[in-house]
Amino acid sequence: MIKIFIAILLINISVYTQTTYYVSYSEGKDSNPGTTQSLPFKTIDKVNSIKLIPGDKILFKKGETWMGKRLIINASGTDNAQITISSYGTSNIKPIISLKSPIPNWDISSNWTYNGNNIWHIQLPFENQNNPIDRLWLNGNEEYYGCGSTDGDGKPATNGDGTSGINSSWKFIAGGNGILYIYSNSNPATSFSSMEYAGGNPGDYTISVLGDYIVLDGIDVQGGMRGSVGLCGADNAVIKNCNIGKYSNWVGIEGNSSSYLSSDKTSDYCIIENDTIYSAWKYKYYYYTARTPYGIYIGNGANNWVVKNNFIKDWWMNIFGNASSGGTTQNCLIENNEITSPDFTYAKGWQVATGPNPNENMSKTRWIFRNNYIHDLKACGIQLGTGGNFVYGNIIANITLSQNSHAAEAVGIEIFPDYSPNNCDSNFVFNNTIFNIKKYGTIEFGNHTRWYNNALINTGTSLYPPISIVAANSSNDIYSNNLYFSEGANQSTTMFNINGIKSVNLTDWLGLNSSYSLSIKNEKLFVGNLSSLINLLDFSLPDGSVAINAGKDISSLVPAGLTDRYGNIINLRQPNIGAIAKSLLDQSQLKIYLEGPYKDGKMSTYLNEDGYIPKYQPYNTAPWNYNGTEYISNLTSNVVDWVLVELRRNTSSSSIAAVKAALLNSNGNITSTDGITPLKFDTSLTGSYYVVIKHRNHLAVMSSIPVQLKNSSIQFDFTTSESKAFGQNSLVKLDNGVYGMFGGDMDGNGTIEKQDIIGISQKLFSTGYLEEDADMKPPVNVLDYKFPNLNMSKSTNTP
Repeated sequence: MIKIFIAILLINISVYTQTTYYVSYSEGKDSNPGTTQSLPFKTIDKVNSIKLIPGDKILFKKGETWMGKRLIINASGTDNAQITISSYGTSNIKPIISLKSPIPNWDISSNWTYNGNNIWHIQLPFENQNNPIDRLWLNGNEEYYGCGSTDGDGKPATNGDGTSGINSSWKFIAGGNGILYIYSNSNPATSFSSMEYAGGNPGDYTISVLGDYIVLDGIDVQGGMRGSVGLCGADNAVIKNCNIGKYSNWVGIEGNSSSYLSSDKTSDYCIIENDTIYSAWKYKYYYYTARTPYGIYIGNGANNWVVKNNFIKDWWMNIFGNASSGGTTQNCLIENNEITSPDFTYAKGWQVATGPNPNENMSKTRWIFRNNYIHDLKACGIQLGTGGNFVYGNIIANITLSQNSHAAEAVGIEIFPDYSPNNCDSNFVFNNTIFNIKKYGTIEFGNHTRWYNNALINTGTSLYPPISIVAANSSNDIYSNNLYFSEGANQSTTMFNINGIKSVNLTDWLGLNSSYSLSIKNEKLFVGNLSSLINLLDFSLPDGSVAINAGKDISSLVPAGLTDRYGNIINLRQPNIGAIAKSLLDQSQLKIYLEGPYKDGKMSTYLNEDGYIPKYQPYNTAPWNYNGTEYISNLTSNVVDWVLVELRRNTSSSSIAAVKAALLNSNGNITSTDGITPLKFDTSLTGSYYVVIKHRNHLAVMSSIPVQLKNSSIQFDFTTSESKAFGQNSLVKLDNGVYGMFGGDMDGNGTIEKQDIIGISQKLFSTGYLEEDADMKPPVNVLDYKFPNLNMSKSTNTP
């Protein structure tokens, strides 16, 4: 009896024993136990063979890469014991798991057949019908798919056999019969040094999650013929602090995938937060194709998702909800994301769409889309194809015409069903800022829509009336307390179109109340100086703006304590018109001055004015070796330069907890890559950290004390006292009571020395983004000698 009891006890202990496994490609062996950092596993195959239990962790070593193998998580955690896939080590580079691979047997000359006209083809070992190869890299460079023109009906101008549609600019076509066609002057096996695709078989993800309660945290997932991450019947999944989707063939994250489904056919209650979801794809298709790249695809029947605080870039559909036949997709929250696709010929920020059944009742999908920043797209900011949704607090800016034959449109917000207007009933669209839309500010094809407190602003030219609103084929809509501005517009300017048959000015628009089944009241046109209406740096309202507290009461629509995207609490009973409650321009942030460009209380922005500041962070070379993906999508005029920000658990360089590249403004504020909002770190970080600021040609500084993270950001002002920095004489006095970083460290080695002066001499009269430009005022000249001369032999006190 005692032996039985002990056996049962041992079984119970083994069931609840949680294990952490370590994986290192450079140091590991699959024969190792894998449970210590000194004896890690090596391969993805070994990880796939582990029988995971609730609470287990798989940690991949930072700075390392695993290529060509799928990671399949076919186990489940629990609410209190999730299974976590994450990282370990001291590198700043997330571990990379990628399916991107060479085309099978491409380098064997006999595998290629010549079609004539420099067209060659190879038979692939898999069919392409459902997931054709849409991305191909030749000699490491991504090429364009062979469909740059159309035959007039939206289909690609190719007959599918490679004899038309590809040329020296559009170099490949992948047919559904498993044949890949390449344009090449000679046999591709010898004319190219490499030939790669997204990797795997059609339908494959780089990571497939089949179980529930799985966490992906702090990893870089790339490639995949279907996509990078597939949630296949995976409830309560969390994907956070990750890079997702680089080199993906189709989708970044897919929920409710039809591929590799587990017994549970839906993926519900999933959280996607603090991720960079970026395709790295220069998408130049000019026709509408079913091969639409999706950043986040929330599939039919997936419910209760939260997608927040992500940076989503370069997808045709950046966030897509598929509420089609067989089950709606409901109750999803899309919040505080930045969405942009500047490199695509056609793109939408967010769309939730219905299926082809006109009798489906899609009036209660109940998505909330709030406080997002959608900008620099060619086509559409937001499209609602369902009903019962709430869209508020969003900034939608700079939407230009798509170059796509399917729909040459440019729309801020459109309520437009793909099949039946019955599916677009009872949406609420309020307190959004819609700025510089090339064609239509809004389009309405639904019923019972409430348009409240929106600001529509146009500072440039438009193909249609300056602020073009189309209210078409809809009924019982209410327009109230919206505000309009366009350069040179007045009460008699035509700005509205009703049902496609009547264009009217604001006076007539207000007079249409109760006509065309519309209710219109308290609409406003602002005539005057735009700067007195809105701050274009952050879309907030300056003191005295007519939009302040001029909105309709929204207290019945949203909960008390609601904030805008900058964290300011909104007055619900007397809200502002537009998306922002209060400016962040003067709020306390992380702050530093650079000695080189500093003068009279601020720093110059010459590098910005001359167009030399790079779009991508510049610290990916020695001595910084930072491999972050930070990117400027819209450079604001107040930006001085990039800086690198570290958080350390203690003063040692071995204790780095996080690193971010950020932008430095002329007033000393360090911001995120929009040049406005405070720099944010991963929400997993809590407590206090020493803050280190590094710059290309100034000595690094570290805070004298640990600083508390508040709402994932740091508020610390280095400029007010020499004592703010760690060590003696770590800051240079710039003015009375004003301090900054010592200038003159041209090679970034932490010491200002003779070599820094030699570097200036070697670049005299050169212009560009140069470390030798000490005052950051191109070109390099004799004035730049000032700072290394003044600060000779000075070294950083940052360990």
